[in-house]
Amino acid sequence: MAFVDRDAAFRALREHPDFEAWMSHDPDALDARGCRDAAGLLALLLVGAVLSILGVAFLPQLALVPLVLALVGAVTLAAHLLRAARHRAPLRRWPARVVDVQAAFTSRTGTSGKSRYLATLEEEGGTRSLHEASSEVAASLRPALLGVAFTRQRELVLFAPLVS
Repeated sequence: MAFVDRDAAFRALREHPDFEAWMSHDPDALDARGCRDAAGLLALLLVGAVLSILGVAFLPQLALVPLVLALVGAVTLAAHLLRAARHRAPLRRWPARVVDVQAAFTSRTGTSGKSRYLATLEEEGGTRSLHEASSEVAASLRPALLGVAFTRQRELVLFAPLVS
């Protein structure tokens, strides 16, 4: 059902039977795999370091292989920790209407391109804001869709559609 009146649309959203459940939902609870990934990367880093030390003593010509393994593990772990820092920002849950979804493709010389997805969301009072979204979240959005938005700073972490 398409709503012309913003107040009626948000009233229907608040009256939806699943609204309260989504307002108390924690999307981070689903992402426990991040801890396992970090533990695996730390183990990879330690194994690579130990093999590198042993390799220098016994097979100097192969010592670079585990050293490279340790460096790859360290770089990946650092990238994971930087991403995890973003999760420390407070999560905001709020009723929202999707106004627009755009994809922007950027490319630099000598590199493959990158797609960014931007969603314009509207609050109950009419205030609009722009949020970056992953390809998975952006794929579930379409204009006029009403639901609960989960944002962390300017990132749209999840959108739970309740009223279309």
